[in-house]
Amino acid sequence: VDMKKSNSQVVILKNVDLKASGLYRCEVSAEAPSFTSVHGEAKMEVFLLPNEDPKISGEEKVYQVGDIVNLNCTSGLSYPPARLKWFVNNEQVGPDYEDVVKIHGLMTSIAGLRLKVAPKHFMEGHLKIRCVATISAMSAPTSGPPTPPVPSPVLQHQRLAASPPPHHLDTKEALYFVRGSSCRSRKSVLYLILGLSIINTWLNT
Repeated sequence: VDMKKSNSQVVILKNVDLKASGLYRCEVSAEAPSFTSVHGEAKMEVFLLPNEDPKISGEEKVYQVGDIVNLNCTSGLSYPPARLKWFVNNEQVGPDYEDVVKIHGLMTSIAGLRLKVAPKHFMEGHLKIRCVATISAMSAPTSGPPTPPVPSPVLQHQRLAASPPPHHLDTKEALYFVRGSSCRSRKSVLYLILGLSIINTWLNT
């Protein structure tokens, strides 16, 4: 307690850490002869915001229509854990799995995205995937063991309905660009031309 800045109505805590979270109580007592007392209490939660942006990891950066994009988004260490949201070309889609890992009393969130690439996904030859990590004032620490990740078989994601955002204490994001490729179609044309050339040579001999 900072005694210099605290008084009968205000208490200033210094060097606060996560252990300072808990139920705080204030009691006021009347003088003699009644000695009547009243009290109030409230819960205080200490938050630790992440120092770094979330990171997106994946297998490739060049995909074709029909390919499957498998990505993971991992948030920085925080308390409570960050909530992760995926956006495909600025449209929010649900994650295929979520997990929370505890490391030395802090937490990191992991969300996976499994997407089947369709022609509609490419805008000017690029597919923009964004992962947003937020910690809001309404966040609460999770209790019990985290739910193990279970990959979803659903590949065609639907746009989620928008809901009023809570007051965010911290928001960070990561971007991931996927380029379209026509390598397979070019190879098919090359193989066709090469095959026709061989047949033509064989007929002329």
